Amino acid sequence: MDERHLLELRIKEENYWWHVNKRQLVFKFLDRLIMSNNRILEVGCGGGLLSSLLTRDGANVVASDMMFNATRFVKDRGVSKGLTFDAGQPWPFKRYSFQAVIMLDVLEHIEDDIACLHEARRVLSRGGIAVLTVPAHQFLFSSWDKVLGHQRRYSKSLLQFAFRTVGFQPVLISYHNILSFFPALILRGKDRLFGCRVEYAEFPDIPEIVNKWLKWWGRLECALISFNLPIGLSFFIVLKSN
Repeated sequence: MDERHLLELRIKEENYWWHVNKRQLVFKFLDRLIMSNNRILEVGCGGGLLSSLLTRDGANVVASDMMFNATRFVKDRGVSKGLTFDAGQPWPFKRYSFQAVIMLDVLEHIEDDIACLHEARRVLSRGGIAVLTVPAHQFLFSSWDKVLGHQRRYSKSLLQFAFRTVGFQPVLISYHNILSFFPALILRGKDRLFGCRVEYAEFPDIPEIVNKWLKWWGRLECALISFNLPIGLSFFIVLKSN
């Protein structure tokens, strides 16, 4: 993520449907934890809003990102512990340091994603959970992914192999963001057919009424996510550390 995209994320993440819908999925599963005093690590904190909300709920949050300005933003939002490090390298935490690890749209950026998952499992306490989102369907890989710095998109079988290799117990591996799948399919097809290239990745501006409708759809997906949605642009994942 470049500085321009990070700034856009900070501006839009509070109300933009894409970010709102992901956050409510996270809270749906983190609510099963007793939030007070639990240590939560967010890897790839971006604009910092999620870590800020978790802190207000009483969690002891460490917010991290490889970009210095991201950890500065999160401190501006009231999170006292912000740390800059590369999640593709060994993590600077002791074994069993956290009850939860959150990585939203992070793993696809890491060259050695298996090593990254090993680090997540290492720092989790026994019975702790990891919550992740990753982009789905390698056949949709395009210039959009390249601009964002993605190494890959994922299939369910690839994810299951990775989690077995690391020793995580999957609680949920479900598609989400169903409505975005079909426009993405059309746009990626156009990219290949006409050789279109994305120069800069941004969240497209949409009318507020559309934004509200997409957030309503997100609430529906959140209610149904435990039944494993059949298709979507991304995966929502909950893992347990034994």
